[in-house]
Amino acid sequence: MLLSLSDNPTEFWGQQLHGSGCLGMPGDATPPSRFVKAWMLQQSTQNYMPQNTEEAIALAARVILAFSIPMGSTVLNDNTFLRTEWNVIRDHKDKVYYFLTGSNTNLFSVDLKAIDFKTVKASSKPIAQPVWNTDITSDLISL
Repeated sequence: MLLSLSDNPTEFWGQQLHGSGCLGMPGDATPPSRFVKAWMLQQSTQNYMPQNTEEAIALAARVILAFSIPMGSTVLNDNTFLRTEWNVIRDHKDKVYYFLTGSNTNLFSVDLKAIDFKTVKASSKPIAQPVWNTDITSDLISL
């Protein structure tokens, strides 16, 4: 089988698998392979105990990004791209909802404790967030 960014038309488990052009390559983009990679990464981090929330969220973000699908790495049969549009990390203890978008690896958060769900009106916001990097050049230059 040739490796390709385009899907392989062969069917697995009764359905076409997106990302199957790289099936057989370690780390291919098919859902079963990504699930196994996620499980293995989660298992392999069990020996590390984060010392605070920031370390725990950073670890979760690194694990999630390790099996996310970057734009352009998988071409669907209609010549569109499969990609991970967003990732979510939920902090159940502090009730904070963190997310990263496919076009922005900055971590964003929503503090659920600050929302009165009995009075707030539903709204939406595009997932493409405006601040995509932080320039720290001036912090590094010593005058």
